Amino acid sequence: MVRPPFDNFTKPDAAPTVISSSRRLLSRLRGTMAGDGEPQERLDSIVSIIAADLVAEVCSVCVLRAGNILELFAATGLSPKAIHLTRLAIGESLIGAIASQAKPMALQDAQNNPAFVYRPETGEKIFHSLVGRSNFTRWASDRCTCCTESYSSSLH
Repeated sequence: MVRPPFDNFTKPDAAPTVISSSRRLLSRLRGTMAGDGEPQERLDSIVSIIAADLVAEVCSVCVLRAGNILELFAATGLSPKAIHLTRLAIGESLIGAIASQAKPMALQDAQNNPAFVYRPETGEKIFHSLVGRSNFTRWASDRCTCCTESYSSSLH
């Protein structure tokens, strides 16, 4: 019997719900990115989809701008007025640390971390856990860094 090359996805001991859940998320994200609408609308949809999938109260995307400044580009769970207004330097705050280290970060008690910075314009509530990662992408000739963060008010 010849097995298909990705047979590990069909083994009985594999976790089909995790795999199918991940595939559903990726399919929804791909569909949103390829769909119609303005780029800002699609990015807003993407953060909403990720927040719902992670069961996170906040999900945001920051983009690296000229001068190594991270700009809040999309968010769910934060004040819409903060979009394109909130800016952080690389290395400033937990999000700036994620961008500077280019490594994922997961914290159970984010607000007590010395790197935590509160920005009042975001309307951010008291959250406990944080999951964030930095994605490096090349758009045209500019380097673009997207930092995605997710907060939850309960400890996991």
